[in-house]
Amino acid sequence: MAGAFFVLKISLLPSGRGEGSFLELRREKKLLRAQMLRLRKELDQETVRRSDEAGRRLAEHIIDTYRGGTVTAYWSVANEFSTRGLLTLLHQEGIPLALPVILADDTMEFYRFLPRTMLQAGRFGIPTPPLLPENLVRTEEISCMVVPGVAFDLNGNRLGMGKGYYDRYLRRLSFQVPTIGAAYEFQVVPMVPVGAEDRPVRFLWTECRDNIELCRDKA
Repeated sequence: MAGAFFVLKISLLPSGRGEGSFLELRREKKLLRAQMLRLRKELDQETVRRSDEAGRRLAEHIIDTYRGGTVTAYWSVANEFSTRGLLTLLHQEGIPLALPVILADDTMEFYRFLPRTMLQAGRFGIPTPPLLPENLVRTEEISCMVVPGVAFDLNGNRLGMGKGYYDRYLRRLSFQVPTIGAAYEFQVVPMVPVGAEDRPVRFLWTECRDNIELCRDKA
């Protein structure tokens, strides 16, 4: 498989930040989120294209390593790390796919997806598959999760859009399920401000580095 494999031996801190108030934490997150979203909005299309190529390499890695269950990913929008090639290649290899859906009760679940599926606008305008009960994916069916984010650090800490959907879902997921943060290299920052409710990912994948394995305690 094309690309290099990076293993970084870094211990995960239980909090990615020092002592501080809840309001300070919110302020730090808000500032970092605004900076990262501005930079993402200004990305040139060549960088977005490179992320799609990296997504295809990620698909090859998943095919080689995590067969045997459903792969959950996301439908990239607004210059996010592209998942189009990732989803297409996984589907061509017969890997079951699922995308996130924000439900009326403000929880997130994953529903099965095929590239020919007609997506519909969900919460926040995010394209989602139809909410057919038979297409709901249980956590025990998931073999690998590709996780979006606004910023990550090398301890696996993740900054999302601030609603906590992935953090709550990750608490339900077995530690044995690999979680891969998909991000541009500029989104990997020295430290992401995190609180007790935030959940890290186990790996990172960028357009420049094909795999970054993060060491963390199972607790």
